[in-house]
Amino acid sequence: MKFINIEKDKIPYNFDLVVDGITYTFTINYNTTYNYFTFDLHIKDRPIVFGQKLVYMQPTFSSVMYRDVPPIGIVPYDISGQATRCGHDELNEEVMLWVDDAEDEEGDYETMA
Repeated sequence: MKFINIEKDKIPYNFDLVVDGITYTFTINYNTTYNYFTFDLHIKDRPIVFGQKLVYMQPTFSSVMYRDVPPIGIVPYDISGQATRCGHDELNEEVMLWVDDAEDEEGDYETMA
């Protein structure tokens, strides 16, 4: 599995992932008051999901039952097992967004702004 590289200094920003030939545009946001990240999801200009919270060790969109949600697993996880949350200090440090079964146009999972 590979991971999505989140550029925290650019938030809020968009990146694309191509899954099964469909380009999904993610907008990542950060809540400074409560120290958590969220995703918005679009296909082209059509909104699919707003404010999906990143929760440590929970697959993103697992609680969303929409037909147009990408059929992939995106899980915030620390492979060392030391982190317990997915806040600003942890994301892209110990905690990475691991992706299962997705590929972008470049063949990797780096974000495309």
